[in-house]
Amino acid sequence: MKTRKEGRPFIFSAIGACFVTGMAGWYFLSTLFVVLALFFVLFFRDPEREVPPIPEAIVSPADGKVVVVKEDEDGTHLAIFMSLFNCHVNRAPMDGEVVEIRREKGGFKSANLPEASKNNRVIITFKSSTGEQFQVSLIAGMIARRIQCWASVGDRMSRGERIGMILFGSRVELDMPRDFARFVVKKGENVKSGESIVAMTEEKS
Repeated sequence: MKTRKEGRPFIFSAIGACFVTGMAGWYFLSTLFVVLALFFVLFFRDPEREVPPIPEAIVSPADGKVVVVKEDEDGTHLAIFMSLFNCHVNRAPMDGEVVEIRREKGGFKSANLPEASKNNRVIITFKSSTGEQFQVSLIAGMIARRIQCWASVGDRMSRGERIGMILFGSRVELDMPRDFARFVVKKGENVKSGESIVAMTEEKS
């Protein structure tokens, strides 16, 4: 199983602690460290994804459960809650150029709550090929404290390309202009980053 390099210190530390406690005869602790190592392998997994070959498709930026789907005067909004057991590699929902990346400080509310939108976050703004801007927000949760953004301003990202990762439970939000796309997912559905279609762009007359 392919894992992210960011997880290797956690994985190797747990394996090392397993050997040390095992050699000392602390078998219960050794077993706990084995379980912890397996958890880290699972958490930092980085599987390949099959991006749907549909030009109008907007794919999920995260694995997890859809907790918000709405459209209002400010635009269209999607929020996905990632549990500790989801893959935490985040991906670009569609092709676009990164025009801004900003970090905003906030709280550490549980990532499945609406108030989590104001938690510590990294907001990545893209410009689509047709000129519209959309944003992907990587948001920390109660346990998460580190947000890693792998994109840089000026990067031209392809749909499904890896853009970042949030360590240990979090939330990802996608904001788009109003009438730019129509959602094809509903609240409560489970989605996979880079693979599940969450919306389709609207035809422009």
